[in-house]
Amino acid sequence: METLIKNHEERMQRSQDKLERLLAFTAEHGWVDTRAAALVMGVQRKHASSDLARAVKRGLLTKHEVEIAGWRRPWWRPTPAGAIEGLLAAGREVPDPLPDPRNVSTTTFQHESDCLLLAATTPEHLEWRRWIGGPPVKKGTLPDATLTGKITVAVEVERTVKNQRRYREIVASHLTAIMRGRFQKVFYFCPDEKTRDRVKGMILSITRVKIHGKEYVIGEKERACFRFATYEQYQAVPPKI
Repeated sequence: METLIKNHEERMQRSQDKLERLLAFTAEHGWVDTRAAALVMGVQRKHASSDLARAVKRGLLTKHEVEIAGWRRPWWRPTPAGAIEGLLAAGREVPDPLPDPRNVSTTTFQHESDCLLLAATTPEHLEWRRWIGGPPVKKGTLPDATLTGKITVAVEVERTVKNQRRYREIVASHLTAIMRGRFQKVFYFCPDEKTRDRVKGMILSITRVKIHGKEYVIGEKERACFRFATYEQYQAVPPKI
């Protein structure tokens, strides 16, 4: 009997630990999907769905859906009670406003979901935070997030390849931020090797940019500030920073 009670207590504690990790992640990032929830809790997706349903039943999360390519994809947001419990579990204060999946396009939702995937697989010795605050050099050139270890690096989650003119603007913005000490490097994470190689080729082929109206020559020192990897590479071998 004592063994049974102990096992029951251990199961209850494991269940509570999973719930706290889930709520902490959801409160910090504003929402979660099944893929990220499974990674955060360390369970298979089918079990994550069950845990998410129980959290909804307890009034800690609310379930929503978005239609992508003809199929409905579920996602969850914390209720006020769930957010408070999650922030307490994480030991964090109330975060700044984060992207709301209810008010974004399908493309943006998929991008935000990939940001969640990388955040959920970030090792404990690194801190992943969405980039909040601070004026951009040009509209739309803020990084997606930052990773902080011994140094801080900007993170760009790049699902598709932009044109050369746009990358020139982005590179100029990032180099300006590096000069100002906001971060020291820029990591680009892509869903596959083909996209990674194309993005890398586009960025490393840039030889000149304009910063504050003046032409700036990009050499090996500046190119060394940019790193490129697939999602799988990031998950298998997190960067040493």
